[in-house]
Amino acid sequence: MKKIKKRLGGFICVLIGLGLIMVVLIFALSETKSNRSFNLPIEQMSVPTDIAAINEGKRLVTFRGCTECHKPNLGGGEFINAPIGKIDAPNLTRGKGGLMNFTDADYTRAIRHGVSKDGRGLWIMPADDYKSMSDADVGKIIAYIKNIPAVDNEASTRQLTLLGRALVAFGQIPLISADRIDHTVKAPAMVDITVSVESGKYLADTCQGCHNPRFSGGSVPGAAPNAPLAANLTPAGNLKNWNEAQFIAVMRTGKTPEGKQIDPQNMPWSSFALMKDDEIKAIFMYLKTLPPTATSTR
Repeated sequence: MKKIKKRLGGFICVLIGLGLIMVVLIFALSETKSNRSFNLPIEQMSVPTDIAAINEGKRLVTFRGCTECHKPNLGGGEFINAPIGKIDAPNLTRGKGGLMNFTDADYTRAIRHGVSKDGRGLWIMPADDYKSMSDADVGKIIAYIKNIPAVDNEASTRQLTLLGRALVAFGQIPLISADRIDHTVKAPAMVDITVSVESGKYLADTCQGCHNPRFSGGSVPGAAPNAPLAANLTPAGNLKNWNEAQFIAVMRTGKTPEGKQIDPQNMPWSSFALMKDDEIKAIFMYLKTLPPTATSTR
């Protein structure tokens, strides 16, 4: 009996040791991945100063999803509070805790590349949705951000739990978009929006963060465990049964042809309602060209 107890005790000690080694490995890998630096060339941007451009920047900031994470006043605040950890969306204004020292090139690097002023990858910043945004649109967004009222808010919480660290360490959470972006691709100088597949693709890039690059929907990265799945936007989903007018109505009212009222906390249709009819028509035209793809997770 003593020999059995001794062996059992030794086995338990081995398990504890292996567990500690695994924890150390998870912390080391997650720290390396979450604090990786990127050495990118400075990208100069022409930022307009006229009222029309600033107002258009406000519209772009809203329907491109910036206010969903950074709050309507762009002052930031709690974004994720889940089993994986707690993460704040940063304050984008020039108030205390905000981007007082950001240059136009710093804004561009953050928007298009997901990289902060200090060179580190930004957490949960969906820059892969914005990497192809035209110079003209990025310039208008920067113009608006630089002219909004300052908000004093030290929104800087970045805490991952052991579960969150493990998921980051083993590549199960897309924490750093800068890891996925081809930083050598040149964005267009300007895009003239028409009711076309090309314009629809350009605008639909914003949808990838929730609906994934295949637009097949599924679980949303960083969402609470009980959050609803993102809809399948390919012809494999309900969209195959909708016409253009119904799609516009969904984007304007949040009510689907099936009679479902979409919660704007899960799908920000109230922000997309600021889109022009031609923009929504172009997105619908593009989605109709996608190959039918089964709903999946990523």
